[in-house]
Amino acid sequence: DLKILSKKFGLIFAFKPDCPYCHQFAPLVKKFAVEHGFDVQGLSKGDECFEGMTCSKNESALLAVNPKLEFPMLYLTNPKTNEVIPIAHGYIGLDALMTNIKYVISYLKNKGQL
Repeated sequence: DLKILSKKFGLIFAFKPDCPYCHQFAPLVKKFAVEHGFDVQGLSKGDECFEGMTCSKNESALLAVNPKLEFPMLYLTNPKTNEVIPIAHGYIGLDALMTNIKYVISYLKNKGQL
C-alpha cells in the first residue's frame, strides 16, 4: 500500500530554520521518504533547506497548507488533484508516522483513491 501511495502522493515538509523540532524531524522525514519512495518537498519559512531535500520559500503556498504557521508539519499531497492531507504536526517518531500513514491509507481506500 505504501508503494501505491508513494506513486500517487508526495510529501511536503513545512518548517522554519530556527525551529529545533524541525531539525530533529527532518532526518526522520528524509529517511521515511527514501525507504518508501516518496518525493519530499521542503516548504521553508526562511532561506535555509535541509541536506538532501529540495526546498522552496513560497509564502503563499506555505500559508495555503499551514495557515497557523505551526512547525514542523508534514503533509501528503497529490499533485494531480492538489489534495493535501496532514500526517504529522510537531515532531513525532517513526512508529507514530507509520500509524498516521496507515490511517490515511484506509481513508483513501474508502474514498476509492487507492
